[in-house]
Parts: sequence; C-alpha cells; structure tokens
Amino acid sequence: MKDLDMDVKKFFSEVPNFVLAATALFTLAGLVFGYVIDPVVNPSNIRSLLSGLAGAQATVLAIVFSVTVIGIQLTGNRYSPRMVSLFTDSPIFLYTFSLFVFSIGLDFWLLYNIPATGNQIHTAGVFAVSGLGLAVSITLFAFVKSAIQQSTPEGAIEAFVSGMTTEEYVSQSESLALDDSENVHPMHPLYNLIMNALSNGEHVTADRGIQEYSSLTQKTLEDLEAEDEFSKLDRKVVKELFNPVLTEQLRDIALHAEEHDETQLVGDTIETQYELGSSGLGLSTNTVSRQAVYGISYVIRGSPVNSGSLIANNKAWKELGNLLIDAAENPEPKIVWNTSSSIDQNVQRQLWKVSDIRWYQSAMTDLYRSMDTAHEALLDHYGEEVADVDMEWRYEHVPDDFPNRTEVSAVYKWRNALLDTTTQFLRYVDQEGQYPITEGNFKDHWKNICVEASKSPAEDYAITLCQALIEIAMIDRSQLGETSIPWSSTIGRVKHEGDSRIVDKAFNRILDYDYVEEEPGPVFVGEMEEHRQRYYQNQLNIQELRPLNNRPDFPKKIVEIQKEADERWNRLKE
Repeated sequence: MKDLDMDVKKFFSEVPNFVLAATALFTLAGLVFGYVIDPVVNPSNIRSLLSGLAGAQATVLAIVFSVTVIGIQLTGNRYSPRMVSLFTDSPIFLYTFSLFVFSIGLDFWLLYNIPATGNQIHTAGVFAVSGLGLAVSITLFAFVKSAIQQSTPEGAIEAFVSGMTTEEYVSQSESLALDDSENVHPMHPLYNLIMNALSNGEHVTADRGIQEYSSLTQKTLEDLEAEDEFSKLDRKVVKELFNPVLTEQLRDIALHAEEHDETQLVGDTIETQYELGSSGLGLSTNTVSRQAVYGISYVIRGSPVNSGSLIANNKAWKELGNLLIDAAENPEPKIVWNTSSSIDQNVQRQLWKVSDIRWYQSAMTDLYRSMDTAHEALLDHYGEEVADVDMEWRYEHVPDDFPNRTEVSAVYKWRNALLDTTTQFLRYVDQEGQYPITEGNFKDHWKNICVEASKSPAEDYAITLCQALIEIAMIDRSQLGETSIPWSSTIGRVKHEGDSRIVDKAFNRILDYDYVEEEPGPVFVGEMEEHRQRYYQNQLNIQELRPLNNRPDFPKKIVEIQKEADERWNRLKE
C-alpha cells in the first residue's frame, strides 16, 4: 500500500500543475454553476450538446494521438526504438488519454440518461462535462507541447533521464539478471541513441547523450551506495547493474566515436569509465571497479592501432593508469592486482601491432608515470607486510598461508607487470631499434621505483628490483648498443637518492655466481635448487637472454657497469 501511494504521488508529480488545477477547477466550477443557476434547457439541445462534445473529443483523440505516436515512432526508429515506450509510459500521455476517455464516457452516460423533464443534478452534470471539456483542451495543449519536445533527440534524452530513477534502474537490472533473452539493460535505449547519432554525424546529440549517460550512471551509483543497496541485492543483480555499461556500451561508444573522429567524445566516454571505476573503490563491493578495469582494457584491445589511430587507445591507457593510482592510494589491493594484470596482458598483446610507435610512446610514458606513483603508494601502505613475508622475491610466489596475502599479492602482481612490460620494451628495441616509450622518462621512472623500494623496509624486494635494473643496463650495453646516457648512470642515481647498500647487495648477488660455459638444459623435478645455485636466474624474462653468468662477457660487463655507477654516485655526492 505504501509503494502504491508513492507511485500515485510520483505519477501526479510529473503531470504539470496547471493541468491538474485546470481539470479540478473547470470541472468543479461547471458543476457548481450548473447546480446553482439550474437553467431550463430543452432536452434536445442537451442531446445535441453532449453528442457534439463527445464526437469532437473522440475525433481529436483519434487524430492527435495517431499523428503524435507516428512522429514519436519515426524518431524512435531513427535513434532508439525503445525510446517510444518512454513516451507511451509518460504520465502526461497516460493522464491525457485517460482524461479524454473519461470525458467521452461521461458525455455518453449523460446523453443516454437525459430526463424527460428538467433535473437539477443532470443539468449540473452537463455543465461539469462542459468545464471538463475545456480542461481537456488545456491538457491536450500540454500533451502536444510535451510530444513535440520528445519527438526531438534532445527531448527524447531528457524524457529518458527524467524517467530513469534509481528504483527503475535496479528493477530493470533485476529483470535482466533473471532473463537476459527478453530484457535489456536500463541504459540500452540511451546507448542506442548515442550510437545512431554518431552514425548520422549529429555531434551535438551524441555529446548531450554521453553527458547525460555519464551523469545518470554516476548518480545511480552514488544512490545505490547511499542506500546500501549493494549488500541487499543478489550477486547476479549487482553484476548486471554496471557490467553492460562499463564493458560493452561505453566501450562501443568510444570506439565508434573514434571511427568518426570525435576526439572529445572519445575522451569523455573513457573518462566516464574511469570515474565510475574510481567511485567504485569506496563501495562495499569492488565489482564496479573491476568491471571498469575490464571495460577500459576492452577499449585498448579494440583500438585500431595497426591502422595508426590511437585516440581511444592512448586515452584508455592514461585512464587505466589513473585507476591503478587510485586503487593503490585508497587502497584496494584486489583492484591493483586486476589492473596490473590487465597492463601486463595488454602491452604484450598490443605492442607488436602498433603501426606508428611515435604516437604510442606517449601512452607508455603516461603508463609508467602512473606505475611509478602507484608503487610509492603501495609501499607506503604495505611496505611492512612486504618486508614480513617469508619468501625470496627473486624465485617464489606469495605463500598461501601468509596473513596479508591479498595485500602482498597486489605488490607482487604490480612488480610482475613492471618486469614483463620492461621485457617487452627491451625486445622491441632489439628488433625495431627504438624504445616504445620515451627513453629518458623510462630511466627516470625505473630510478624512482628502485629508490622508493630501497628506502622501504622490504629489503629483499628492493634488491631484486635493483638486480633487474642491472640486467637492463647489461642488455642495453651488450645487445642494444648504448645510444644515450647509459643505464649505469641511472644506477648511480639510485645509489645517491636511495639506500646505496641495497644497490651494492644487488651487484653482489649477481657477482656471487661464477661464469658457467655450459648452457643450461632442461630442469627436472628435484633439480631446481641445484640449478639456481649454478645459474643466475634473470629477473627479466627474455627467452633469448641466457643467464647472466652463462654469457661470455660475464663478469666483465657487470663489473664495468658497477664501476661506472659508483663513479656517477661519487660525482653526485661531490
């Protein structure tokens, strides 16, 4: 009963006040006036009046509603067929249609109940329907005005937004979760409108659509959290609330906008994915943020980088990096894990498809800037946990029984993303002769990462990162041919700005191995420890690169790099 009262109040609140006032006042005024003056009227005249009034209203009802519905149908077919239901379900449509039917029905009732002699009550009724007829005319004016507005794209968007309450959004999502064959996501009509507007070259409509789409989904997310709905809803429903929005609809809009060179729309759409994902970090569930990571990743995978178009791709990489920072600062370790995994996979899949690496460099530079910032935040939050875990970072995974496994696993996955993307960059330089990232920034971010690690309590973790930095210097020198400031200079800066003892221990770990001429063969069960004692295990997983102590220039090159790094360190101290 309470819900029914709320629905009734909501219905009448969306009908213009002057329409409600006219309906009540003109009808009541006619009723009172007819009853008080009680004029003597010939029954035949009453019959003519009532039949004419009913016929006129029926004709107007048929013509106006038919023409209006056809106009709305044409607009719906052009943009989104489901927009038609917004019109037919709108309170002003239902109210006007009901008022017409009620007025015509009352006319006929009075017509077939005309008394043989004058009757005060019947006369008052005739005057009342006359006043109601005037009110119907006013209501028709409001209806036509509303219909004309809704027949335009902007009006359709406004009607959709005004009708899509949080309750309606949840209700349609629940239906979708129960049966996705006959139901669609609540945002699908607006998504269709935006896509069709882009196809038709209607920039203003598409821009208005994506702005309202962003505002509506953000508001819905805030309302759901404020009302603690996520904890009340079934998991399937929670999944459907924003999954199509983040992983399908916004992805499609961004890629379609890129096809039509709508740069601003591409940016706004992907930014909406990021904003929803970032807002989801503070919720009682991480479902929305995880879906945002997937959605932005799908934009990256769907970007036509092989044809030279990198608008959506570069924006998506930037926002994925921003989401990584937010997840590290909040912190949300599971989202850090998901985002790091996505970064790792997408770089490996996409790097070799890029047709023009010069434009791609800016995306990778932004990405590493974000990874650098996120690393600092992770160590601020989880440095102690990383230091306490009983594992060798150069060999092992995070133990299953470690109390803070989720937090340390986030750092572990971030570290793997760093090492794997660096590996891909070095392989690219080896084959293509240039870095897919601005080289100076690449070195600076590696320097910052190692400095932050060396200052943290996680010593073993920091040493392995410095080992990887030494490996980069080794590869760059022996295989790529240094063309700029050597990586040994970067190592010297790490010693100067961070803990020099960590860098020395990293060199010592490598130089503790003896040169082995024989190449490593297959490792069988039970032989791993012996293999690790004999061969240095590279932190960078480059298949073409043999263990450092299996190279003919070992340990000579390592000693050279150490010497140059120390010289740079001493100069910086002076």
